[in-house]
Amino acid sequence: MANVDYVEVSGASSLNDVVSAVSDVLGAAVLDGPQPWMTPDDRTRVGVSPDPEDAGTVLVEIYYAGGLAARRRCAQSIFDALVTRTGWGLLLTSDDAPGEGVVAERVRSAA
Repeated sequence: MANVDYVEVSGASSLNDVVSAVSDVLGAAVLDGPQPWMTPDDRTRVGVSPDPEDAGTVLVEIYYAGGLAARRRCAQSIFDALVTRTGWGLLLTSDDAPGEGVVAERVRSAA
């Protein structure tokens, strides 16, 4: 899938905690659908769902109708805000990054 960045979240107590944190970061209301999603502007859509390939991990998907640099800034801002506000394990990946696609990582803080 092209034009998508992901923040993989581990160590959150619930999907709702991640949805709430991402909504706060974006300053956007959570909209209903098959998965919680937000549209902070007319070019960005952010979805939050359980990772189907990794139980206990929540996947934040950032879709951006524009260039790679702008999408990466949006994804990086979500990642950075979650680093500041939480003790969760975080992995920022991108369809456009080379190799495994890893852009940034923060290992979960000890509780």
